[in-house]
Amino acid sequence: MDFEKRIETFAEWLYGGQLSRGIYRGRGKHRIWPSLEAGARLVIVNHGETPLDRYAHLRFHENAGTVLPMAVKKLKERMGDVRVS
Repeated sequence: MDFEKRIETFAEWLYGGQLSRGIYRGRGKHRIWPSLEAGARLVIVNHGETPLDRYAHLRFHENAGTVLPMAVKKLKERMGDVRVS
């Protein structure tokens, strides 16, 4: 999936409340597993590989400072926020 499509998918999941929110360091599988079993989506934004990559529904190897603002912009567009620049 190309970068733009991943951004659109990320924004769609944000809009639908389908994500487990949080930052997990180290071996966090035990902390996110209940959310994943309940249907939450796991999105990983990290330059390097992580132990949770194989569980990710969506994976970004780009900088969070690039990915997150773009996803929020798409989310605002989807919500009809006219202040998006």
